[in-house]
Amino acid sequence: MECFGAIFTDQQHRHLATEILFEGTVDRAAVYPRNLIKRALILDAKGMILFHNHPGGTAQASSADIQLTQTLYAACEPLDMKILDHFLVAGCEVLSFREKGWFMP
Repeated sequence: MECFGAIFTDQQHRHLATEILFEGTVDRAAVYPRNLIKRALILDAKGMILFHNHPGGTAQASSADIQLTQTLYAACEPLDMKILDHFLVAGCEVLSFREKGWFMP
């Protein structure tokens, strides 16, 4: 089952909470940016590390994965929240969206 979650941090990047926010099917999970941001606001988070898995797949991001990350990054900016990274996990492989340069400038 594909899952999407976040590690929420304070302004000094100290851990506040780790939560799986959305669960889906074998090959997709519906992610609602509004719900993610709402949870970050409730926790008074200033930073987030996003993560999701590709069960049985490879650590290759789809164009939808990249677009979602860029949408979330842009939505957080005016709220003084930062997406610190987004990790895609597939088996023992981990892909960092930040290392790939898939964040908004």
